[in-house]
Amino acid sequence: MGEAKRRRQAGFVPKRKLHLGCFIAKSHASDAHAVYLGIGRGNEGLDLVHISAHKYVTKAYEILGYCKQILEDFKHNYQNNFDIRDAFVTALIAKLGDYPSDDGKFLVSDNHLSSIYDWAAKGNILGRDKLPAGIDVEVVKPQVIKKWKIFSRHVQGYKKSDYGDPSADHQFFISQADILPFFIKIVETDQIVVMPPCSRYVSAAYIADFINENNKDILTREELIRLLTEANTLQGLETAK
Repeated sequence: MGEAKRRRQAGFVPKRKLHLGCFIAKSHASDAHAVYLGIGRGNEGLDLVHISAHKYVTKAYEILGYCKQILEDFKHNYQNNFDIRDAFVTALIAKLGDYPSDDGKFLVSDNHLSSIYDWAAKGNILGRDKLPAGIDVEVVKPQVIKKWKIFSRHVQGYKKSDYGDPSADHQFFISQADILPFFIKIVETDQIVVMPPCSRYVSAAYIADFINENNKDILTREELIRLLTEANTLQGLETAK
C-alpha cells in the first residue's frame, strides 16, 4: 500500500495549497485605494484580506511593492485567513515600521461590542451600512470619500486571477455613480465624449486622484494621455499611446 493511500485511510486531511498574491482595488468600506492579500484556494475559490487603505494610489502602490517583496519569502503553516493576515502584516511592519493608513477608525462601547461583532459577521461594514437600532459608534477618523469614484465591470473572456486581482478580468470606469460618467473633451473638434475604461485599477485610480485633487469635471484628451502615461510609468508598463 502506498504512503498516500495509507494516510487517506487513516483519516489524514492534507492542507490545501494556497496561492497568495497582492493587488490594489477599491476599498470595500470607502473611496480609498486598498491593498489586499488574495488567498487562492483552488477549486474552493479565493478569499480577500484587507491590508490597508490609502487616499492616494501612489501611496497604495508603494505599500504594494513592499507586500510583493514580503511574498517572495513568505512562509507559513496556516489555513485560516486571520492567521495568515496576522503573519503577513507582522512581516510587513517588521520591514516598514508602523506605516500610516487612511482606513476609517471607529470607537464602539464595550457593552455593544458583541452586537457589532454579530452585525459585522453578517457582512455589514462600519461606516457604510446602517447600524443596529440603539447602537451608536463614535467616528475617530472619517473614511475617505471622493466626488469621482471608481466602478468596475467584469469582462467575459479575460483570464481570471487565481488570487482575486480584478485587473485580470475587469474594466474600470470613473463616475460619480454608475449612470454619471466622466467626460473627455477633444479640443480640435470641441467634441465631448465619455472617458474610455481603463484595463487596470491603478490607472483609473491615478486619473481619479488627479481630477478629485484638482476639482476637475472634464479632461482634455491630451491631459488624459499624459495621466495614462504617468500611471503606466508608475506601474512599469509600456508608455500609453
